[in-house]
Amino acid sequence: MLRLSGLLLLAAVLFGLAACHPARESAPGDSRVVQTNPDTLPGEYSGDREDWDEWSLARDRWFKETYGPCMKSAGLRMSCGGCASIYIKFVFTTNEDGRIISMQKYKENVCGAPASPELERCLSAPYQGTVFSKLRSRKFRATLGTGLSC
Repeated sequence: MLRLSGLLLLAAVLFGLAACHPARESAPGDSRVVQTNPDTLPGEYSGDREDWDEWSLARDRWFKETYGPCMKSAGLRMSCGGCASIYIKFVFTTNEDGRIISMQKYKENVCGAPASPELERCLSAPYQGTVFSKLRSRKFRATLGTGLSC
């Protein structure tokens, strides 16, 4: 009985602390924090395949033109013995014209650590303001980067 009352007391204290200190909410302009659960959003290539043709071309171009130079400028090199993953996951939002209006980071792994602000800017800059004719008024998850399957 004593153990049960102790657990009830602990639960009451924790509930009281939670009520006194609500979780931090990001400001509307804070693009670094995702306010919704990203797992509930569609991933890239969800839905009609034709809608994603432009995205696929842009992503292929990004890998060829951006990813390598960003890794080089950051002094990063992937290998199974050291750094097996370099990626940042974003929630992309497009407006009614198909323009990317926000990129909210929700997960990252750069050799087991967070991405530096410079690397994040380098990887995400090519997408800022990009217009996709078929991806209008959407919110979706996408990964910039990759990992090795060692």
